[in-house]
Amino acid sequence: MKATWRGRSMRPTPAFLLALAFGGEVTPGQENPNVPGQMTDFEQSDLQIVLDEGRIQLDHATSKLEHVQSRAQALLTVALASLAFATGAFGRLDRVDGWAEVVASGVLVLGMILVLLGVGLAAAAIVVRADFHQVDTTQISNMSPPILSEVAADYAVCVKRGEITVAERVTIFRLATRYTVWGAILVALVYAITA
Repeated sequence: MKATWRGRSMRPTPAFLLALAFGGEVTPGQENPNVPGQMTDFEQSDLQIVLDEGRIQLDHATSKLEHVQSRAQALLTVALASLAFATGAFGRLDRVDGWAEVVASGVLVLGMILVLLGVGLAAAAIVVRADFHQVDTTQISNMSPPILSEVAADYAVCVKRGEITVAERVTIFRLATRYTVWGAILVALVYAITA
């Protein structure tokens, strides 16, 4: 899976971390394989169904994005607590020596890196601008009648981008969760080694 940040194609993790640090939006690299149909033979009632379904899907995508962001806020709190937990483990390294110290130091560094990645990705899931397309009412007001077919087509295009954007955010949230959990487990292992 790829993502684009400032015109550069890369894996989603660095794209979101760079967007968090330096701003900008992350554009999903994958495309929704569904292609809007022509709808030229649709009657007004058919076009209205497409329009209504498009609105429902966009509202659902927006709601899912807000849900992911609120879950990421909770995860960010946990990840920051894990970071404090990991920082406290540095003072315990002097309790062991020899190979135990080397192993504990290596595990702690790896745990800290994972927790920091979890913090960064959780924050990115909250802060980085989402790439959504919306139907603009001011543009609709400038269309020539009949407008229902054009608006229905616009909604069909917007839904494609919104679904991919939300799916990418869910993936970033899951990665942040994994990194945080694995980092905390490794730090807990350091506490066990240095007990």
